[in-house]
Amino acid sequence: MRDLEEVRKKFINSEYNEEKVYYCKECLSLAIIDVKDDNGNISLSFCNNCGRTDIESTDIFTWERMYREKYGHDFVKFNKYGREND
Repeated sequence: MRDLEEVRKKFINSEYNEEKVYYCKECLSLAIIDVKDDNGNISLSFCNNCGRTDIESTDIFTWERMYREKYGHDFVKFNKYGREND
């Protein structure tokens, strides 16, 4: 149990939340698909939700705020059926 608590503390205090998230500028989806060329370099990124190619990046906290402002609720508050999660 103590190991689990140590892992939790490391996760909370880590720089993980500072990692960039890539999102669709139109619908704010995080479902971004990267298409790679023959050399393995990303040649195109697009939204798997709406198909747009206007992709941006930010930190997760800014993205959550933008999502809340656009849709009027937190992303994780509702499940895919529009019902509140427990």
